[in-house]
Amino acid sequence: MAEDNGEYPMGFWIEDVQYLFDVSDEEAEEFLSSIESDLTDRLIEQGWDYIRNAGVDAGLRKKEENHG
Repeated sequence: MAEDNGEYPMGFWIEDVQYLFDVSDEEAEEFLSSIESDLTDRLIEQGWDYIRNAGVDAGLRKKEENHG
C-alpha cells in the first residue's frame, strides 16, 4: 500500500509511472498498487544479486552454506 506521500516500495512514485505512461494519478496509483508485491520481490532479488556480485568483485570470501 502506498504511504501517505504516494510512495510505493523502494521509492517508486506515481510520477515514475506517469513519466513512462500517459495515465492519470488514479490510474498510476492503481497500477503501482497492483504490482506492489511483485515489485518489492523483484527489487529485493536484484538487491541480493547486486550484493553477491559486488562482494565477489571486492574479493570477499563466500560462506560455504550461502554460496548461491
